[in-house]
Amino acid sequence: MRNLLLLALVVVLPLAGKSQVSEALESKLKRSTPSCYDIGYNCLKAIPQFYEDGKMDSLKAVHEFLIAECKSNYYTDFLSILLAIDDGTFEVVDSTKLVSTLVDYKRRADEDYLLNALGTSYEPMARAIDDYFKFLKKYASELMKVEDYNVLYYDVTQFMAGDYNVMLTALESGNYQNLAIQAEYNDLIVMLNNEREIWFGLTAGVWMPTGNLMETIGAHASFGITGGFSQNKNYYDFSFMVRVGNSSKPYNYRDDDTVYTTSDFSGVHAGFGYGRSIYSSLNHNILVKAGIAYEEITIIHKDAESETDPVKTLSLNLNVGISYRFYLPSSNCVELDLRYHVLDFKNNVNNSFSGDAITLRCSFYFTYSNYPKREMLKALTIN
Repeated sequence: MRNLLLLALVVVLPLAGKSQVSEALESKLKRSTPSCYDIGYNCLKAIPQFYEDGKMDSLKAVHEFLIAECKSNYYTDFLSILLAIDDGTFEVVDSTKLVSTLVDYKRRADEDYLLNALGTSYEPMARAIDDYFKFLKKYASELMKVEDYNVLYYDVTQFMAGDYNVMLTALESGNYQNLAIQAEYNDLIVMLNNEREIWFGLTAGVWMPTGNLMETIGAHASFGITGGFSQNKNYYDFSFMVRVGNSSKPYNYRDDDTVYTTSDFSGVHAGFGYGRSIYSSLNHNILVKAGIAYEEITIIHKDAESETDPVKTLSLNLNVGISYRFYLPSSNCVELDLRYHVLDFKNNVNNSFSGDAITLRCSFYFTYSNYPKREMLKALTIN
């Protein structure tokens, strides 16, 4: 009998505990808690309507509720600026994050940006945000009509009304000296210009010798890989290329006491370079370049049957040139590079290998850089 009671307790107690836990868990699962997405959507829909109805107290109450429930974010930051200007509580000297906030405003006020950022599955939210930005622009336009605002207040409202160039031009010209906004802008530009970029890519072009070298072996196609990194306006790169295609006509080459007649040709280039940016914008970059490289031409290739060793001639390569980079929306870029190469191959029969070379290359780079910072630089660019 005692054993039967113990068995019953072993079976019943776990079942009772399981039932209690399930009820508690079920209660938690059924509890409804509004998300910040839902709260934000409803608030963004309500605020423009209260503005249209002239109910500014209700508008401010919804604005404060959104901050309390979902913390400060870019929706609330943008409206906070306009409300502070309207109330006369906006302290210019303490506005140390005004530039970054306004730059973010310019980026997000674009309807295409909203749809691309949120995707079609979130189109109702994207539309609500778009209507919210239309309200912000309208509110800013109304504030521009107030005559006793100082210049910065007017420029901020003009910016948020959609006319960005006036304020960006003033910042670029340093017109807000002794104000926190100018110091923030200056620091921001320094940070963006100091951004490091790393790249790796494929390159192809044409190698065109000069002098007797051109007469002897002619121009050849080049293919290879290249990569590097940049810091500030300084660019450092490496390249490895092969040059292919036989000579258009046979030529003679002396190696020690042997003279070869051949039309064979292949070349190798391996080098390092330094570039300095002389013009830079969001999508364009012009650099002057200089480099040093190892240059090799194979005259006779190795013959496996006769076990003939290859015949080569070598040269130090000193080069200078200019390049142009175009940055794609993905931040990858295409580069055109023009160089003059000073060569000194071993003199051959009748100095047939004397001469320098010119190269024209086109490269495609996969780049790694801080994309949000590039977007910020784009927003700071005067249209």
